[in-house]
Amino acid sequence: MYDFMLGSKEDIQNHEKDFLVAVKRMLPRWLNSIPDSEFISICDLADSQGKKFSNTEKMAFVETGVGASTLALAWYASKYNLHTYTWDTSSAKAAVIRQVLSEAFAEHLGSVNSYWTLVPWMSTSEHLGITALGNQGFECCLSFLDSELTWSNVSGELQALTPLLVDGSVVALDDANLKWTETNFGLVNTHRKKLGWPLIDLEHLKPEPKGEIHWKLAKELLEQNFENVEMLDDFYKSNFEDDPYFEWYSTEFIEKVKLGTEVRDELKHRFDSFRVSQRK
Repeated sequence: MYDFMLGSKEDIQNHEKDFLVAVKRMLPRWLNSIPDSEFISICDLADSQGKKFSNTEKMAFVETGVGASTLALAWYASKYNLHTYTWDTSSAKAAVIRQVLSEAFAEHLGSVNSYWTLVPWMSTSEHLGITALGNQGFECCLSFLDSELTWSNVSGELQALTPLLVDGSVVALDDANLKWTETNFGLVNTHRKKLGWPLIDLEHLKPEPKGEIHWKLAKELLEQNFENVEMLDDFYKSNFEDDPYFEWYSTEFIEKVKLGTEVRDELKHRFDSFRVSQRK
């Protein structure tokens, strides 16, 4: 199904990002949940970080939430003889991504297991989460966090990730413009609406369901651990307004905004990344 004819080996080697975007666009919607411009930004980061840390033993890309981003991270991990570890509890999503990697990438990268590992568990688990990867002696030069989009979870992932980060590592976040604290009521109300149940009234909900915007909280948390935390410019910020993704899924996007799973506020911060150095 995913054995696409997308050019010769030479064409693909010379136009890697075009190839990867083409594969991304052929994914089913439930796996293609990030804009093309964000995907390209992840490709850029994976390429530059992979080149910088190429062939470093036990150096990993770390991802939470399997999906389109996995294609970018896995491709460049293989290119630079690194490894991608992805945490996700959805076996269905992971199985399709494994199929895509096997069929679309096999001719170019070989065995999936040589460059990508799924950890089918919670990323914040002490025994099978990101912390456990560090206990196996791995370090991280690039991470992309896109699992449960609450600050409670994101902060837990960042705290588990921090000990693994080497000098010059990059930490990237999806939906960094959300503000959910303990519960993603956007998703809660989406499912309640599908079930025909009344929506949760967020106006009068206590404690407050929203806090500070996630990208600011993430920057503050990283600054507690590193002397230098640099917010990076990226392809997404320069191109999201013209991204065909938002036009193609515009009807769905409007409904998601109504329910709170997407927000228009500070849309340029939907994707953010930070380079860290000089651990305190």
